Amino acid sequence: MGYVDLGYRVAQQELSLFYVENDPGETRDLAAKNPEIVDRLSALAQKIRSELGDTLQKTTGSEVRAVGFDP
Repeated sequence: MGYVDLGYRVAQQELSLFYVENDPGETRDLAAKNPEIVDRLSALAQKIRSELGDTLQKTTGSEVRAVGFDP
């Protein structure tokens, strides 16, 4: 299974954190004021990437299995 171009623009961005309920337009980045939340979410994202893989980072996940395979 290869990468399929869906027309999305891919760009490296700084980590950001928004309180969408109060700032639905994502205009106030709260990352600098809440580094512990950013660190916790980054660690969770990295764990999921290591399990499922990430085509943008060209990482194969440890839990990826063939379609229909049920151990």
